[in-house]
Amino acid sequence: RSALFALDGNTILTVLVVRIARLFDRTTARAFKTFLGYQDLVRSAVFAPDGKTILTASYDKTARLFDTRTAREIKRFEGHQDWVRSAVFAPDGKSILTASNDKTARLFDTRTAREIKRFEGHQGMVMIAVFAPDGKTILTASYDKTVRLFDTRTAREIKRFEGHQDWVMSAVFAPDGKTILTASDDKTARLFDTKTAREIKRFEGHQDWVRSAVFAPDGKTILTASDDNTARLFDTRTAREVKRFEGHQGWVRSAVFAPDGKTILTASAD
Repeated sequence: RSALFALDGNTILTVLVVRIARLFDRTTARAFKTFLGYQDLVRSAVFAPDGKTILTASYDKTARLFDTRTAREIKRFEGHQDWVRSAVFAPDGKSILTASNDKTARLFDTRTAREIKRFEGHQGMVMIAVFAPDGKTILTASYDKTVRLFDTRTAREIKRFEGHQDWVMSAVFAPDGKTILTASDDKTARLFDTKTAREIKRFEGHQDWVRSAVFAPDGKTILTASDDNTARLFDTRTAREVKRFEGHQGWVRSAVFAPDGKTILTASAD
């Protein structure tokens, strides 16, 4: 389903199409920790800002917090009425944000696991929800073909990004927060101005759905993952494809940069 690096770049966290998440040593490619206990498939997993815990999202309608060292579940976030597609930490780690097939995104207190805010309005499943770098707004991507910006404090929608011709699978902020990057089943990734909601760049070339798109740490390139079995690197300024990563025998579900930006990590249906 997905794979990402720890902040030190030495550990890899993976989500498999079973009810587990695993930690791998980057050097040896050996799995050394497994996170269990789900009642359905695990959709995503991320590290806490301090690296001491991991947060998972599952089709069992929950998000769960695990101790990285012991692999023990220490908190469960409940309330969604359908699959939880993603779960991420706030920049300060004090709250977590979930996205669900129940068409909502929700904010929970990390310490108490209590729901403290609900973001509503989408007419389709919410695929992902992420925080702005400053934590003051959140961004949601949905099957209703829109991406929406909400005020974290009031839960009020303050901006809508439109133009995609199919489901929007992911949305992320640029490192500086001035632009957002989206990925869609319309086979494109797009760059929008955060302030005006205007599309300013389109990244084309994939032959199938684009599952995810992320910025390089320096923001100069973007990396896409697609059901055409490739990951591709584009120049952010020109929207030109500058590198293609091939070899997978199945859909590429996600692609991310290492913290130093020198390598990329892909996760595939193969």
